[in-house]
Amino acid sequence: MIDDNQVTAFLDWSHPEAGHHEYDIVRAEYLLIDYDLGFLDEERKKDLREALYEAYEGEMKIEKEDFEKRKNLYRKITVIWIMAGFPNWGAEFEPDKKKSFRKKLVERARKEGL
Repeated sequence: MIDDNQVTAFLDWSHPEAGHHEYDIVRAEYLLIDYDLGFLDEERKKDLREALYEAYEGEMKIEKEDFEKRKNLYRKITVIWIMAGFPNWGAEFEPDKKKSFRKKLVERARKEGL
């Protein structure tokens, strides 16, 4: 959504689901910052995370107690979701690209402790 020439929100209806609101912010953080913007340096990603959470908490409270535990679980679920969908969204990849992508997915899973 755009207001006064600035992006104020985004809507992604590709895979709607219901769940705890904190899952949404953790999934957005992972997909947008860690996955799509993985090429950025850690300082820039840290700044983006802070901006994302600050804006989110302006609208919705994050329950601080045990949030890091829930965040860790939600990140794992997000990686599993990506991996589970790979046979579908990676079906058209050339064999070498598919093999390379599969290897990267396994590395991501290991990084998240899976």
